[in-house]
Amino acid sequence: MTLQNLLMAVVRRRPSAVCWAYLPIALVSAFFALYGYGDGGFSAACPFLLLLLVCVLQSVYPTFLGWALLFGLSLVYTVAVAFSPENGTRGDYIFFLLCGAVPAIFLLLLRPTTRDNPSPNG
Repeated sequence: MTLQNLLMAVVRRRPSAVCWAYLPIALVSAFFALYGYGDGGFSAACPFLLLLLVCVLQSVYPTFLGWALLFGLSLVYTVAVAFSPENGTRGDYIFFLLCGAVPAIFLLLLRPTTRDNPSPNG
């Protein structure tokens, strides 16, 4: 497989992808954007607004690349929170752990598949 074919495969539209699969991570991104804006202004909210933009784009034009980016970030966040239980109260720990785990689970279960785009050779 050439690099061009690989790039085309990861940005190809997946028509049967479930558009609402991005809702949990969009809600978490919006929450963190509002929290960041209240705490540090626009510069603190900007990364989460970009994630929110990716969620909207994925709902309209779902690709494997966008899914992988959102899934990877939510998974990394979940692992980072899971290994730092000493930060905050137990309730905070569970809340922030779920902020990463719920979107990761939704994205994993409703991931885009290749059956939408059959191989030209097959």
